[in-house]
Amino acid sequence: MRTMTRLMLVAVLVLAARPVTGQVALEFGTDAGVRVGANGTDVDITSFSVPIGSVRFGVHVAPHWSIENSTSFDFTSFENSTDLTLLRTDIAGLYHFGSNRGSLRPYLKAGMSYRFVDFEASDGEFGILGAAGLTWPVAKQIALRFQGGVDSMFDSRNEFSGLVGFSVFTR
Repeated sequence: MRTMTRLMLVAVLVLAARPVTGQVALEFGTDAGVRVGANGTDVDITSFSVPIGSVRFGVHVAPHWSIENSTSFDFTSFENSTDLTLLRTDIAGLYHFGSNRGSLRPYLKAGMSYRFVDFEASDGEFGILGAAGLTWPVAKQIALRFQGGVDSMFDSRNEFSGLVGFSVFTR
């Protein structure tokens, strides 16, 4: 697990250190959607996050490549019971098909994820993620995003997601 984490960190640093010509575009966004967690063949958690389930920050390092972080935090308090805290954060590289942000652009996403759950006992776990999506521009610096993906946690738990979001670009 440490080797995988180190390899991902090196890959992110290499992409980030690549010389970029011109001004770098930043992307700020948010996603809403559904996530279904499964441990083996049993579905053990389903979550709906509307209107804002997670926030994203991305840096476009080349015409076809970007690096982004997505983070969500949920806290639920139960009367006469233990509180539930969920933290989810991902770092990923995205390959965008086509370099024109003014048209529909499919993308592939791969990276590392971390989940922390605090409910009666605390547990943190790392995993890998993969997704495919589509960016649909609605204005010069605003786009809608549709994404489907899977997170495979190293403790054998998988999480499937379908997300819809919007992005704002700095240029």
